Amino acid sequence: PARSSCANPEVDTRRNPDDTAGIVRGGRVKILLVSSNMAETPYAVYPLGMSMVAAALKRDGHEVVLFDYLQQGQSLDAVRETVRRVRPELVGLSIRNIDNVNLLNEQRYIDSVRQIVQAVRQETAVKIVLGGSGFSVMPGPVLEATGADYGVAGEGERFFCQFVAEAAAGRYPAERILYAPPQLQGAGIPSAHYEPELLEFYLKSGHMASVQTKRGCEHGCVYCTYPLLEGRVIREREPAAVVDDMETLVHRHQAKYIFFTDSVFNDNRGRYRAVVEEMRRRNLRTPWTAFFKPSPELDDGIVATMRETGLQAAEIGSDAPADATLRGIGKDFTFAQIDQCNSLFLKHDVATAHYFMFGCPGETPETVLEGISNLKRLQKTAI
Repeated sequence: PARSSCANPEVDTRRNPDDTAGIVRGGRVKILLVSSNMAETPYAVYPLGMSMVAAALKRDGHEVVLFDYLQQGQSLDAVRETVRRVRPELVGLSIRNIDNVNLLNEQRYIDSVRQIVQAVRQETAVKIVLGGSGFSVMPGPVLEATGADYGVAGEGERFFCQFVAEAAAGRYPAERILYAPPQLQGAGIPSAHYEPELLEFYLKSGHMASVQTKRGCEHGCVYCTYPLLEGRVIREREPAAVVDDMETLVHRHQAKYIFFTDSVFNDNRGRYRAVVEEMRRRNLRTPWTAFFKPSPELDDGIVATMRETGLQAAEIGSDAPADATLRGIGKDFTFAQIDQCNSLFLKHDVATAHYFMFGCPGETPETVLEGISNLKRLQKTAI
């Protein structure tokens, strides 16, 4: 789709003559946020992005109610009942995935999102605004397929809050899609609002609570959407705020395992070390895991410290099993470095897992055989 004129920090609020009157509550708006995710494989995942938007809205003084489609048994009746009970003045709908990325058992989710939109429409005429990573990767087609009113592509916290503020005064954007640039950093990236009942559901389902330490990805893997969604510049949260979130999850919600949702936890410049040091300073030893990449920056000292703070498992973003195909997908390491990374974690009693793809750019019959031989070299790991 053509890019919106709203690709800047301010929402274009030219009045759309077809829009309804404004929301009259002195600027305070009742908002229903709906997580449409229905994927449970490999495990159910707490709707962190929606909860961070909820935190930003609450900070602006709005009344926010969270509804999770998966928690509610994927029931459209539950959607309708919630809309009748809450009587929202605006609905935000988060889309996590387009499909399940499984060619042998493909599931596409946009039809279900359209059904959720229709269920909301049966109960109310208020505006429905889409967001989330699944929306942001292809906003135009998703908006048209679902029949929602508007969408925020990219970081939702600031733009959606501005949208709500303008809607409260009866002003709506001329463009249906608002493109939010990746601009939040430090304290501007909010802690998530961890809804107790919703979090309890996910702790029982997947046993892990999610925390984000930074946004952005500085790597150039050819298949990955992280740079599109979060930008190519890393923007860290304050380490103290990250560990505050961990302590809240552990002490208030009895979380037993933390998952860091960063695209890659160990950035090349080692800024993740500040989070690890803050965890050690507070003597926090709750089990945790994250995505890692093979890197010369990883050494005995930092892996030992991470193990001390509770690191139990490392998901290593290896992705291709031969040097030629690693280059083909834009990786900046070799298979020998993958092997070394795996051994480093195992040395410190950290379990490892790798995901590999065959058929990458540069693949030949010879690289397939080389890749199989390489995989056999990896010791004591899940592949």
